[in-house]
Amino acid sequence: SRCLFCALQAFCTRYGHAVQPSIPPDEVRAVVSRTFHHINRFQLFKDDDAAELFDALLQYLHDTTASSSSASGAVYRAAEGAHHSPGSPSGLSSSARTSSSSSSGSEQPVLAASGSGSVTRARGMSAITSEFCQPPCLVHSCFGAEIIERSSACPVCGEVGAHVVSYVTLLHYFPASFLCRPLPDADLERQLAHHYSSEYRSCEHCQPNGWSGTAQVQVEKFLCSRPPVVAFVLAWGKDSAEAASLREAMNRMPLSLSLDKIFRNAAPEKDRLASQLARHELVGMVCFYGRHYVSFFLNSTLGQWVYCDDAMVRVVGSWSAVQSTTVSGHLMPLLLFYVRQPSKKPSSEE
Repeated sequence: SRCLFCALQAFCTRYGHAVQPSIPPDEVRAVVSRTFHHINRFQLFKDDDAAELFDALLQYLHDTTASSSSASGAVYRAAEGAHHSPGSPSGLSSSARTSSSSSSGSEQPVLAASGSGSVTRARGMSAITSEFCQPPCLVHSCFGAEIIERSSACPVCGEVGAHVVSYVTLLHYFPASFLCRPLPDADLERQLAHHYSSEYRSCEHCQPNGWSGTAQVQVEKFLCSRPPVVAFVLAWGKDSAEAASLREAMNRMPLSLSLDKIFRNAAPEKDRLASQLARHELVGMVCFYGRHYVSFFLNSTLGQWVYCDDAMVRVVGSWSAVQSTTVSGHLMPLLLFYVRQPSKKPSSEE
């Protein structure tokens, strides 16, 4: 009879005080199934997509805890818009695991991930504008990254900033090919920076004024806030990967990221140094093989990585052990969680 929020709260409370090695998530699964029963998503004994479920859970928690009711029902609209692609196998969703586009997600490209790394972008339901959530709810306080989009100078009419929009995004998508088939001499931060700045649109000033040869202008993205947790979703475009591709992906997966190397910094000049020193470190990863999901999370108390497969929880050890387990088990990374680390104060010389 619990709602989903209460079920998650009870689960976390049990986790904080439990003595047993693992906590069965049966009640949470049952409540999730009941919550989304009317749209036939995330049902017991049926396959579905973990990234879309995580997105839907964030939406639900936002709707439950936000002080404003302006975004009420967003979770249901997000889930309803994320139907299976007609050509995908039964039980496989149209989000990060396949190459179809989806309205579920966030800031993101979704997801016509081709071999060249190009993607089709679509604004998802997670891109809730900031005025819908003031003061920020639990979800936006944890995952919300405020982004400002501004069009660059139009080469035809010279207009700057004809398109300006701000929003808060919860998830960040990118093609898995960035890790499996990277560009020469480009780390993930550089590829993501290029990826998120490669959006173009028709000049909104030329069109209504009837200018001939209306140009495509680049959309620049500026980061206004750095959330405590950054969640990335990898778009594989397929449901299996060769061992060589997984090995390449795991070897190139960064253990830490700087958001200032991915997005432009919207902070005043005097405040940029401290933010440039701040980094987010990898603490969790959800993977899938076939139609089953597992996860790896860094246990800060043990200082070791832990492997979770339903009720089975065991210590894996170092990151190199995680890499070996992932490749040998044909586990494809889907969700990556990076947590912000305390920034070091610059010295007087710096």
